[in-house]
Amino acid sequence: MRLTCLTVLLLASLPLLPQAAAPRPDSNSNLPVLLRGSLEVVEGQRRLYLWGTPRERGFAHGYLLASDIMRSVNDDFAWLLERMPGVGTLLYSNVLLKTVVPNFVWTKEELEEIAGLLAGIEAKLPADQREVKALKRALTLEDLKAANTAGDWVALGCSTYAVRGDYVEGGAPAVARNFDFPALRALLENQIVVIVAPEEGGLPYAAVTHPGSIGVLTGMNEQGVFLSVHDVHVPASFKDAGRANTPRLMAMRRCLTKLSAKGAVPAALDVLKSWTTLYGNNIMVVTPDTSDGGPFAGVVEYDRREQVDDGATLRVLDPKDPEQRFLTCTNHHRERAGRYGHGAQNCWRYTKLFGEGTKLEAEVRLNAEQLFDVIELSAFPRGGKPQVSMENGTLHQVVAFTGKREMHIRRGVEGAHISAQTPVVLSLEKAFEHLRSLAKR
Repeated sequence: MRLTCLTVLLLASLPLLPQAAAPRPDSNSNLPVLLRGSLEVVEGQRRLYLWGTPRERGFAHGYLLASDIMRSVNDDFAWLLERMPGVGTLLYSNVLLKTVVPNFVWTKEELEEIAGLLAGIEAKLPADQREVKALKRALTLEDLKAANTAGDWVALGCSTYAVRGDYVEGGAPAVARNFDFPALRALLENQIVVIVAPEEGGLPYAAVTHPGSIGVLTGMNEQGVFLSVHDVHVPASFKDAGRANTPRLMAMRRCLTKLSAKGAVPAALDVLKSWTTLYGNNIMVVTPDTSDGGPFAGVVEYDRREQVDDGATLRVLDPKDPEQRFLTCTNHHRERAGRYGHGAQNCWRYTKLFGEGTKLEAEVRLNAEQLFDVIELSAFPRGGKPQVSMENGTLHQVVAFTGKREMHIRRGVEGAHISAQTPVVLSLEKAFEHLRSLAKR
């Protein structure tokens, strides 16, 4: 993790310049008769169910998780300021506020949801509990917009591999993923699984995220399409920051709501090409439907260099090579590297995962436990050491079966390695059924 990127991430993810706070509505007058959300705990993991209009979903999110959002803001931001005394707020105010955050492009629905998020926090908490203590002012709408661009200012670690269906129990493709990041309170202690039914016509989806974020880190939609995001070191310049960029966690969410199972991989490439990104990314896409002869999985190598392949290049397995069983993704471009005249790079995590994939024999049928065993080869801290607060680690792991539309989720905890945690199974079919029943009440 680069300290400079982490610094800017935290600056971007928290407060902007002091602004006049919106008047706080009476807590009873702003609470709908029926809250369009439900927060439940299943085997120690929190699930946030959201439905209704974008504003209603945002309001429920903010209302149900208001205290978590404010604790994360104050703890994580204070941790940063301790390392940049007298500098952090100046950089945040003069660089990010004035040159970056205003240029991000949001859909009308996304803006409405963020506005609802703030309204929910304001309805739940009195003014003294909504204060960003380091800046001595209340949380604002611009703070929440900045928080939802945080993924564009950080060197996410992460690794994912996808396996062809003929090597998986059940016969449909499977995928396993590590989300690697500094163990901020928002991303370790406060992680949530969100199950969303967009009213505006998109596909329902389930995702791992954190309170205050409407974006997606790791997710799967109703049709079994899986996505995960990874950092690639193609850093942005100030000129790039002045463009109309799509926040990359919003791009993940938009893809999940748009992509049908059939043709999902090339469709992901097409939509990502249409959105300018600020930073370098690898986005893994996996689908259960290859009836059109298309790939079961692909890595969209996506960055700001629009002169090559319009900014996005697709990497897939060679369909003519039966020995290729895993598609592996970590934190470097391979196809786009070649377009720029550079050789494809490897890191130790890529090498380990790729090597494990070459060991598969024709009769192998991988189950969830075996898939976790493989992804643990690239997990942090290395050597099975316990997770420490604010230090780099694998903060969640997901094994997903696209055919069954099932996600097995491990959440990291302080004081233990993630491999010691018991996965909790999320059946998307059951989750969406429960979501529909909640919406009818």
